[in-house]
Amino acid sequence: MALLIGLPGCGTKDAERGDALSLDALENAEYLSEWVDEDRVRLEDGAYEDPELRLRIVLATHAAGDLDGDELNDAAVVLVIDPGGSGTFYDLAAVVNVGGAPKNIASHPLGDRVQLDSMAIEAGKVILKMVTHGPDDPMCCPTLAVEATYALQGNSLVELSRKALTGGLPEGSDLEVAAEFKALGNEPYWNVEISAGGIVFERLGEGVLNFPYSAPTMSNGRPTYSSRTSDHSIEIVLEQAACVDNMSGARFDYTARVELDGNGYSGCAKAGPSP
Repeated sequence: MALLIGLPGCGTKDAERGDALSLDALENAEYLSEWVDEDRVRLEDGAYEDPELRLRIVLATHAAGDLDGDELNDAAVVLVIDPGGSGTFYDLAAVVNVGGAPKNIASHPLGDRVQLDSMAIEAGKVILKMVTHGPDDPMCCPTLAVEATYALQGNSLVELSRKALTGGLPEGSDLEVAAEFKALGNEPYWNVEISAGGIVFERLGEGVLNFPYSAPTMSNGRPTYSSRTSDHSIEIVLEQAACVDNMSGARFDYTARVELDGNGYSGCAKAGPSP
């Protein structure tokens, strides 16, 4: 899954009314879902899990605004679905404000392994910018940047328009790194930032783990960072070798291998100004 909680640009002028549904309410609401027999799932703290089905659903981001014309702030929510295979699917959910409580009355699939950029509600419509698949793109690596507009029509969420934006993903990565290194990977999305202030590991839907900083050891030119707390341990091995993110197609100068409490993660990394 891609790291998408708190997308830049998520929001709307309508949200200034101050009557928006709370994030806590949205993270514990019931949502329409074609992935379960009951057709609905209830999130708890932003996530739903069914180990038997190997199904995980996470609330990735949301925007506030009036969707149904009643002058109350509703919400548009993006859910990320990991069904246990190679795909990671995204759904856009329209959530109306019913007496201060959220009710998901319609949803629309956005696709497999799309890349979200920003979302807002303007004049009753959801404006979503994302990178999706062009006609020749492999499933791992969408490159077509689009702006799609959605609106509620009765109990349906309908795509009104879609236009291509100039350019696509850059050849390299525009990831900004102020720390020594930042590494990231997918399925599920994770990232780790290494700085003198500490090592911060985050996995989608799992929260943040903080470790004390320790200087790396070097083995065959590969910096290795190791740290632990009373409850967790982490080891990060970086190697200066070309790496392509398997979801965004962005290019990095380092590969990364992370072992957290015995679980392995692989991905790409970028050095900061003083690695």
